[in-house]
Amino acid sequence: MSAEGAVAGRARAVHRVGTRAVLVDLADLGDVMTWHAALSAEPLSEQRGVVAAASTILLTTNTPAAAADAFAFLRDFAPTSAARESGREITLDVVYDGEDLAALADSLGLTPDSLIEKHTAETWTGAFGGFAPGFTYCIAESGDWDVPRRDSPRTAVPPGSVALAGEFSAVYPRRTPGGWQLIGRTDTPMWDESAEPPALIASGDTVRYRAVRPRSEGGAGPDGADHAAQAAEEDARADAGGHAAPSGETVSPSSTGPADRAAAGRPVLTVEDSGLLTLVEDLGRPGYGDLGVASSGVVDRGSAWTANRLVGNGGGAALLENIGGLRITALVDTVVAVTGAEAPLTVMPGRTSGAGEPRRHRLAHPVLLRTGDELTVGPGTQGMRSYLAVRGGLAAAEVLGSAATDLLSGLGPDPVKTGDTLRVRNRPRTGGAAADGRSSDPQATASGGGSGGDSRPATGVISAVGGAEPNPLRVTGPGAAVRCVLGPRADWFAPAEQARFARVSWEVTGESNRVGLRLAPGDDEAPLEREREGELASEGMISGAVQVPPNGRPVVFLADHPVTGGYPVIATVVAEDLDVLGQLPPGARLTFVPVDPTDLAPLASADAQAGRSAGAPAGQEADAPAGKEAAAPADDRSVPAETEDSP
Repeated sequence: MSAEGAVAGRARAVHRVGTRAVLVDLADLGDVMTWHAALSAEPLSEQRGVVAAASTILLTTNTPAAAADAFAFLRDFAPTSAARESGREITLDVVYDGEDLAALADSLGLTPDSLIEKHTAETWTGAFGGFAPGFTYCIAESGDWDVPRRDSPRTAVPPGSVALAGEFSAVYPRRTPGGWQLIGRTDTPMWDESAEPPALIASGDTVRYRAVRPRSEGGAGPDGADHAAQAAEEDARADAGGHAAPSGETVSPSSTGPADRAAAGRPVLTVEDSGLLTLVEDLGRPGYGDLGVASSGVVDRGSAWTANRLVGNGGGAALLENIGGLRITALVDTVVAVTGAEAPLTVMPGRTSGAGEPRRHRLAHPVLLRTGDELTVGPGTQGMRSYLAVRGGLAAAEVLGSAATDLLSGLGPDPVKTGDTLRVRNRPRTGGAAADGRSSDPQATASGGGSGGDSRPATGVISAVGGAEPNPLRVTGPGAAVRCVLGPRADWFAPAEQARFARVSWEVTGESNRVGLRLAPGDDEAPLEREREGELASEGMISGAVQVPPNGRPVVFLADHPVTGGYPVIATVVAEDLDVLGQLPPGARLTFVPVDPTDLAPLASADAQAGRSAGAPAGQEADAPAGKEAAAPADDRSVPAETEDSP
């Protein structure tokens, strides 16, 4: 670790990550923590967030121009380490009966008892958060740990599992996929939404593990029934409203914390049929990457923004995101709008409207529903997700300032179910939709990972109902082309493979969801092959990152992606094209168009970018500020996603 007053090392390399983020390679964790402290204390202009990892810093910005400026500035940045406030000392009681304990001890030349003794005798320090809310990477003071990950990650790791990987130890806060070595379990909650901060272990905290005996046979630790009950409850919730994740596991929101309490509001709609999946979403919760919290939120921001604007809401108001159609009944007179996937809209008049035939309505038009009217949104015939906004904005309890449902982390409201009553937060009043002065740009939340702050659009201001607009769906056929910036880890692939990545027509598989799109090569093409062997240390991720796991089949991260990932990212889809990804269903074809991050101009070939994709060492000429956005590619479609990388 850097001593107080010492100058941290300069960047080994600086990489552009899409158009609104920068990744910095550093020498060691000490430099990472010094850089992170400096950039957190004095953020750069338009800095949205900064995420620390084992040997990198990911900095996200609000604009392409700010990312270009950060890219230039950070090449020569050398912060001075300041005195750190001493953290808390946290002791975790652990039952050492993990599934991997014996095999791991044997591989390290130890007995299980000696491995337990080594783990409990060690002094651990909270280094950085990542992957999931409350998952804190703890580093050993001795530096005497090097534990390989499992060859095959588990699809579901029980909550409270104590695990080792590389030089780190950590506790899984909830049931998630994971590839770390499990050595024990604790009942100490690692995440509490009502606490400040919500994560138990923060950077700088001292952590000690204490071996204890289980209190009951068949239990899960000192309070074994607690973990068993939590696991059973998560399984039950998965059956009721979970969503299939990429690796086949079920991911469903956690049932604990403030998100479950009913938000105050006026009942306006009853859900008669919730379709395949209906979620409450808004523009997400950027700025909490250090806690392991992704920004989440709607995956087609343009469609959501337009739906809210049509009914007079602020752009960040909560609304419904639906797959497979839905049917609702109005409890009072209200105004709604539906955008996104091409789908039929039908209103069956209720008593207030008088008997009559069903009425057809167009997308992206305000629709007045009288009391008793029933609105049916059919399944999408083009695109994947429909967005339904209600005048006033849906009322839902917020977590970290957002009502978004995050399927990977478990934050936010439960999925909407048939029979639910939907409430609105505000009564209509006159005012501009951005009267509070906050940004009205839906792209401002694209990259995620930053501090939301003043850049988040208004959620509570209501203005007049808008006029009809074109539906903003950017999907017009069975395939899509999206622009991407090669890297930050394109150098893990030979130039020929980078070129092939851009040439192949990739097929969206049915294992995709809101976490990311899992792709398979089409037209009898082979999966991608890496040029490098070994593992990549976990580093910060953003929406649009295209990870390539060992099987060579890319995964494109969407809104609910993990905050950190350990597979090389060959390219990053630009923020301006993320809405396209969010509307691609299984079976759709996807191609990637490498572009220059400064002006989004297509590159002559992927080979021409290969040398630059490795990043810019200190002293290299920086890119000019970006500001010009190219026209959107024609053609798209959409599907849910997956995650390949888990601790």
